[in-house]
Amino acid sequence: MKDATSAGGFDSEIEVIKELAKIGGVAVEQAAEAEERLAKHKELEQEAKNLKARIKATKKREQELAEAGQSLTQIAQSFQMTKPTFSKPRVHTSPRFQGFSRGSSDCNAIVVSRFPPLS
Repeated sequence: MKDATSAGGFDSEIEVIKELAKIGGVAVEQAAEAEERLAKHKELEQEAKNLKARIKATKKREQELAEAGQSLTQIAQSFQMTKPTFSKPRVHTSPRFQGFSRGSSDCNAIVVSRFPPLS
């Protein structure tokens, strides 16, 4: 049995096939490298998407916190404006309030009795 190389006349075709096989091997390697780069690129695109979403959520949260801070500031300011009203106790001197507790200027409660002290 003879192989194709011993038959003769096919040497040039065999060389072309060997050259194409070499080129095919290189092409397969290049394709594998391109697929790796594409996979890395897709990972980076997904990471960029995730980071953009996190940035958007962080900005939204920052806005919410700023609004909450403004609300607290307004509440504190309104409290400061109404505080003097509540901090001064009213002293009732009218006889109809006798026997009820009342405030004093030093913020201590004073109880005025309706009944005269027992002797």
